[in-house]
Amino acid sequence: MSTAELVEQVKALPARERRRFVEMILALDEDSTPTPAPSERARRVFENKVVDDTNGNDRLARLRKARGIWKDRNDLPNLRELRAEWQRS
Repeated sequence: MSTAELVEQVKALPARERRRFVEMILALDEDSTPTPAPSERARRVFENKVVDDTNGNDRLARLRKARGIWKDRNDLPNLRELRAEWQRS
């Protein structure tokens, strides 16, 4: 449905229902959580990336904790077979 079609349908509503419709739309706007400004999002991404990259001890600890998590998996494809599928020749 296009915006123009929606407006036409809203105009066709009785005044009471039209007012209720508008109040519900305004309530949706009030209930929504504000999205951070692009500069705020960029700052958070930058801080998270820089903190993660500069804090080598934490990164090393996470890598050590994750070591071997896939060693007992049976559902993963064989890497040799997978690489052979990618060969162009």
